[in-house]
Order: sequence, then structure tokens, then C-alpha cells
Amino acid sequence: MPLTFTYAKLTEAVGVFVTHEDDARRRLLAAELPLTLVSSDSLPEPYAKQWWEVWTMLTARGACHDFTPFKCTVLHMRKKRAAQFIGEIWNMWSMLESHLPQGPVR
Repeated sequence: MPLTFTYAKLTEAVGVFVTHEDDARRRLLAAELPLTLVSSDSLPEPYAKQWWEVWTMLTARGACHDFTPFKCTVLHMRKKRAAQFIGEIWNMWSMLESHLPQGPVR
């Protein structure tokens, strides 16, 4: 997966963080789909390691009931911790722009 695709998915997640009206947990849950499509394989170091650590923590509880590991973990998370994850994802997204390929798009 190219870095531009991963950056687009992080941009989509950040858009959800900014526009969703609920608390941090609900905003994180609303961004589940684009976040699940982010792959650490397409990220440059040290972002690949950072994303792997963040994603591991966001899915730490594993699946429960009929929920995905992500949803189960976030639902059991404090709002303050969810806000910290949003901040980490936001910072990673803002730093990635300098790693995007430059030049004309073909």
C-alpha cells in the first residue's frame, strides 16, 4: 500500500475527529474504518513503529460479544485516553505530510 493511500486514510480519520459531534470515544469509534485501513508497512520509520504501537493498544482487549477488537477496546476506554489517542494520530498525520512524494501528480 503506498504512503499516499495511508495518508489519505489518516486524513479521513482526522476529518472525523474534527467534525464528529460526540465525545472522544465516539469520535474514535466513528473513525474505525479509515483507521483499520492504515498499514504500518507503508509508513516510513519511526512512524511505522509508532502506528504499530498505537494500533496494538487500540485493539488490546480483543474481540468481545459481536464487536471488533478495536470497538471493544475503545468502548472500555476512558474518554481522556481516547482523546490522547486522537492526539497521537493527529500528530502522526501532521508529520507525514513532509514524507509525501513531491512533484506533479500523474
